Amino acid sequence: MPTSSLRKSVKPSASYVVDKYSSATGFSITISIVSIMISLFILDWLNKIALCKCSNLPEGMFLREWWVFLIIWKIFYLILFIAYEADVNQFPLFINILSLIIGIVTIVMIVRLFMYIRKLRDMNCDCGLSPEQNIIYYYLLVLFGVLVFVILGIILMFMFKIE
Repeated sequence: MPTSSLRKSVKPSASYVVDKYSSATGFSITISIVSIMISLFILDWLNKIALCKCSNLPEGMFLREWWVFLIIWKIFYLILFIAYEADVNQFPLFINILSLIIGIVTIVMIVRLFMYIRKLRDMNCDCGLSPEQNIIYYYLLVLFGVLVFVILGIILMFMFKIE
């Protein structure tokens, strides 16, 4: 058998192909929509609490503006996810870098939101003692728990070199 025909018969390994109709893709889109709805809920509460005179605290500075930006970013990212047929590896590099930066700033803003709610609770502000505030507060506690679990998992993966 000549080597040229042998080379033609050997196919290079196929690259990973994303199945845009998989359940993982549907789950990602659903999680994105739920995340947008939660952000809208938080923004609604921030707009309501802004009318209260005891809510003028330094911890609350720029929270509303950030949540508006974050909602717009999440919608843009969801549209991009659908446009690129769920293949995040095809996103432009600047979108991936921007996503990383926005993710880090979002973690900082979530901590600030938590501190803001704690301060409102400590002040016994009547405007802040609402069911919405309690929902957001406990949502943030669960979110922090998941975040700590993920960070510890990543650290353990690096420590034990699990791939």
